[in-house]
Amino acid sequence: MVLICTNVFGQQLPLRHSSVAGDGWLSCTPTANPNPARGSSHWIMYNLGNQYTLNTLRLWNFNHPDSLNSGIQNLQIDISTNGTTWNNIGPFTLAKANGSSFYEGTVVTNLNKKVVRYLLITATSNYGGSCYGLSEVKFDINQSALPVTIASFKIDCGDSEPSLIWEVKEESDIAGYVIEGSNDVENWSAVKKIPSSGSAKYQSNLSGGEANFTYYRLLIDEKNNDDWNSILVSNTCKRIAQNVVAWPNPAQESTSIKIDDLANYTGKILLIDQRGALIKSFSNQKVASQINLNLADVPVGQYFIVLQNTVADTVIPITKI
Repeated sequence: MVLICTNVFGQQLPLRHSSVAGDGWLSCTPTANPNPARGSSHWIMYNLGNQYTLNTLRLWNFNHPDSLNSGIQNLQIDISTNGTTWNNIGPFTLAKANGSSFYEGTVVTNLNKKVVRYLLITATSNYGGSCYGLSEVKFDINQSALPVTIASFKIDCGDSEPSLIWEVKEESDIAGYVIEGSNDVENWSAVKKIPSSGSAKYQSNLSGGEANFTYYRLLIDEKNNDDWNSILVSNTCKRIAQNVVAWPNPAQESTSIKIDDLANYTGKILLIDQRGALIKSFSNQKVASQINLNLADVPVGQYFIVLQNTVADTVIPITKI
């Protein structure tokens, strides 16, 4: 069916907001917060789908005339580039809405070009209502691009020692790149820093203990101190899982993990994305030579299957199509 609109209507005041209850977000039951520090709470998280530099953040409090007391009074805002590590940009107070369609909301802060992919709003108090709500959120995305685009990031095992290779585009105002390593995507250690050279391709060899991490990522060190992280790369040189296979790969609805050597496997399997965020946990799996994993509810994309092991986890890259 094709719908053709012959008339388009706009508001003279573009910041005006509806006073209809359904035009907004309302939470009446606290749930586990994506930021563990916030516990069980009333929250809403925005995944922008990519990393952007943000400026002003405008919020419209809950604007239904009969439920203005459910509007948020005090809130915390946390930002992240990976959905795992959170930076708090401060508590804020939001004025109560007036229930009018002329209500234009409030600019609560200016992020001053901070790099953000995930923005988390947690309500800590309201105006006396039984629920917590917002009508609308507006992000002012900075029109200038990020100071660099990471076009690719991979690991090359080489003949004698592995190396990390990354290609960049439109590099500017970059002090350098800090290679970070981790074994659990939560605790990261600086491995080495590579100064910016203005080139389109970088390569850094990993020797000795530098090559022993399960995951690597780049910390982009900006000259204005607004640092941010690249996607992850799995150290397949360290854990080439010759005794573990995921099939089919790419996968649609499901995949099967085939394991030849079952020693030391715990039965817990994780699915993480390229930025280290936990997507799905397959707990209490029976340790067997073949384990079936349901991926039907997983969005299309690139992931890592992590088979937890008491000695060393096995990591298998997988593509969901």
